[in-house]
Formats: sequence, structure tokens, C-alpha cells
Amino acid sequence: MSKHPQGSAVIEVLISLSLAAFLIASLGNLITSTRRLETANNYRQRALAYARESLEMMASLPNNLFACVGSCSCTPLPGYNSCWVDLESTGPYHLQETAGSWQLVLGNEAVPGDSFFIRGITINNMQRDANGILTSSGITDTNTKKITVRLSWQERGEPKSLELATILTAWANITP
Repeated sequence: MSKHPQGSAVIEVLISLSLAAFLIASLGNLITSTRRLETANNYRQRALAYARESLEMMASLPNNLFACVGSCSCTPLPGYNSCWVDLESTGPYHLQETAGSWQLVLGNEAVPGDSFFIRGITINNMQRDANGILTSSGITDTNTKKITVRLSWQERGEPKSLELATILTAWANITP
């Protein structure tokens, strides 16, 4: 008599095939998930680079974008001859080069060279308390702006977005 009953070889082959199919399916899911994460990370890194680019441009050009010399709707700080105007709208804006200088233009923009992303810049006045400390409510300080850059895109049919913000203060005096 044989040590293995009849049909046990067929059962062993079926079990082996089932395990192989399970491992192949698991490996396929792992590869697919890894590619999705890689793609999502790529989009996020590109969005972060575009947001940083906008914030760096805003920080390097604050007086050109907000400054008012002479009769303005803002009040210069003591010792200053200029101030930052209170913008009529918080945005969204985008930066546009016009006649060799950068201007704030109302509206979002498709990122030049990468229209997959939509970029908008919002600008809000900050508030200060009686001691001059930034707070969420208090006296409006038109010389201190919160700049927020928002990028949005579609990823696998779902809307995604990223926001990055900084605070700028009108620290440089402008000569007329």
C-alpha cells in the first residue's frame, strides 16, 4: 500500500497554485500601491516647489507690490515715508510680468509650463493687539500681510490642494 492516499497529489498542486495566485495578486497590489504613492508624492513635491517659488517672489518684491508713496489710503509707520496699501480684494491673485516688473493680477493662473496645477495667492492684513503683538483679532495692520499660496490639481479624478503661507512686514523705507 502507498504512503499517500490517491488524489493527495492533486490537492497539493491545487494548494500550491492557490498560494502562488495569492502571492502574485499581493505582489501586484503592492506594486500598484507603490506607484500610486510615488505619483502622489511627485505631484505634492511639484506643488510645493511652485508654492515656494511664489512666496519667494512675493518676499523679494513686497514694496513694489504694495507700496504707496504720498497721498495714500494707508498711514505710514513713524519714520517712514511710505506704507502698504490695503488691497481692495484679498484675491486670489497671481504674479505677472508686465513691462519688466512684476504685478499682482486678480485671478488664479495655470502654472506656466505645467498647466496641470492652478495657483492663486491670497493676501490678508494682519491684526495686532494694543501691545503690537500679532493676534487673530484687534487693530488692522495694513503694513503686515499674510501671504497664502494655494495650488490645486486633480489626482486620479480627485481634487487635491496644498497651501503655504508666510507673513511679510513693510520694513523697508521707500524714497519717492
